[in-house]
Amino acid sequence: MNTQIAELVGFAGAKLDRLPWVLRILLENALRNRQENAARSILDWLESGDSSAEIPFYPGRLLMHDTTCVPALVDIAAMRSELAEVGQDPARLNPQIPIDVSVDHSIAVDRFGSPDALQQNMAREIQRNEERYRLLKWATRALRGVRVHPPGTGIMHTMNLEILATVVNDDNGWIYPDTLIGTDSHTPMVNGIGVLAWGVGGLEAESVMFGMPVMLKVPDVVGVRLTGALPEGTLATDLALTVTQRLRARRLGLRPPSWVKTSLAPGSPTAEYYLQRAGLLEDLQALGFAIVGFGCTTCIGNSGALVAEIGNSVPVAVLSGNRNFPGRVHPQIEASFLASPPMVVAYALAGHVNLDILNDPIGNGVYLRDLWPTGAEIDAALAASWRPEDVRMAYQRAEENEIWRSLDAPDTPLFPWSPTSTYVRRPPFASRKSQSRLGSYAAHPLIVLGDDITTDHISPAGQISTTSDAAGYLVARGEDPKDLNVFAARRGNWEVMLRGAYTNTSVRNLLDPHLPAGTTIHAGTGAIMPLWRAAELYASEGASLVVVAGERYGTGSSRDWAAKGLWLLGVRAVLALSFERIHRSNLIGMGIIPLVLPAPLTGLEARDELEIWAEAAGLAPGAQVRVTVRGQTFIATAAIETALEVELLVEGGILPYILRRTESTG
Repeated sequence: MNTQIAELVGFAGAKLDRLPWVLRILLENALRNRQENAARSILDWLESGDSSAEIPFYPGRLLMHDTTCVPALVDIAAMRSELAEVGQDPARLNPQIPIDVSVDHSIAVDRFGSPDALQQNMAREIQRNEERYRLLKWATRALRGVRVHPPGTGIMHTMNLEILATVVNDDNGWIYPDTLIGTDSHTPMVNGIGVLAWGVGGLEAESVMFGMPVMLKVPDVVGVRLTGALPEGTLATDLALTVTQRLRARRLGLRPPSWVKTSLAPGSPTAEYYLQRAGLLEDLQALGFAIVGFGCTTCIGNSGALVAEIGNSVPVAVLSGNRNFPGRVHPQIEASFLASPPMVVAYALAGHVNLDILNDPIGNGVYLRDLWPTGAEIDAALAASWRPEDVRMAYQRAEENEIWRSLDAPDTPLFPWSPTSTYVRRPPFASRKSQSRLGSYAAHPLIVLGDDITTDHISPAGQISTTSDAAGYLVARGEDPKDLNVFAARRGNWEVMLRGAYTNTSVRNLLDPHLPAGTTIHAGTGAIMPLWRAAELYASEGASLVVVAGERYGTGSSRDWAAKGLWLLGVRAVLALSFERIHRSNLIGMGIIPLVLPAPLTGLEARDELEIWAEAAGLAPGAQVRVTVRGQTFIATAAIETALEVELLVEGGILPYILRRTESTG
């Protein structure tokens, strides 16, 4: 068979050698997809090292984890139901690119510190998440190109590195670079092996699923030259799982105190092989760090209950994950510290964080320097323990998960919605009837926030508190109040997620800083009530609502529910001093316009009204939007970057846009 490659040299000539590698991949993508104007914009970047030109990017595949995939699948199932209700074939709505799904965000640390923790936690995971997993299995049967990797196969990033990435693709006569987008901000890990990838929100991923490109400005490129070597004793994260031969406690009489909850959750099942071969697994088990599962566990808020021995002490977390927002690891934990895996073990042995870990004894007269390995010892442990064939063997064993295989799931084009389900409910926003929220209007501030509001503040991922409105909803429908699961696992149920909006205990509503988290003041009555109740009342009154915030609004995980929750609350615009990239995109994906304020808005009250002129006719990337409050008028900037984003706002969001486009091509 004849093969083709995009003719980069013929198009770019001598300029190609000057182009950074990431832009060469984007250039190939543009030429192969016959986007010559975009290709010229990429070359023009060389003139100044900067560009505001808009280009389309067509990734070759999509990678998702279960807590972003389940909401996306609920959206797709709902859109298929919509199509069927207007007499169209629901099977016409099918993904256009391959999709891999890792089930890595659901395993919780119920059992820990014992050799059977892995088996016990995995069995409980299937029981607890059976409804969600049926939806995932339905997708593998009803949707083209969807492949779900069952529980136990590890986290999406390790899976991507070890078994999914091809680096080069050979497809239908074309040879081209492996590229992807993933629904996690750490997707670029795979860039280290030459695969161009980055993280997007779940809503943007849904658009790519159905053949739409990722629209972006030609990216800025910053070069970094690395020289020399890591200082002795400094560990890279990807080496730290070996933990070290010198980290023996067991042999020095050390063990974590009873109030410390310990867990080890490697990102890949392969880790079990090389930890065992290095002679570390048994030592770690003796210290309480038995493998509890292969997944995100603590980092996504699935750390499980605190041990009773913690008593009235102030709990803290030390973890080798990537999220340490207040309340993320556990609702009762405000302070979390990120550290390398061996440093996590060291703090566990100490039993507290009120020490100088480098100079104070950890316990029994033992210091960190007595345990810490040299770089040569780490290299020797890796050389002795790593075998390439481990990857294939470990994933083959994990993919043969018998509990997953035996799980019953529907085999129909339409997903059968259950009125009694507490995990999967048909959402109201996946509808062709959704209208644009643009226009000129006067709106009350539903909630006013300060700086650094993360997606964890907006839409929590962790444990559902037994005293919350979300818990009340679930218990009223027969759920066990002692086992409500985490918000991340309930993202297929919009009723639960609506009740969880802004309920993170760190959230302060500046309409009155003394308000409990998740509440507001209703303008008409002055009553204090949950946000979702107030939103219902405002909707019955025909009132418009906005959210006001400070700097860096929406940082953190790429969580589409941080935008979906606002849609359910009836919010038409978010006004902030600045926005995080993915959350800005997710707001637009839900039809909510993000507006950048020229200065902080202070002293707002619930009865205040913000008059906003954001008509569709005058909207464009970076458009100026007039806002008046208390008789003072200022100009806000629409945080819109592309023409496609304007179109999505006019259509009312990505989901009605996809539905209408599918209907019109029928």
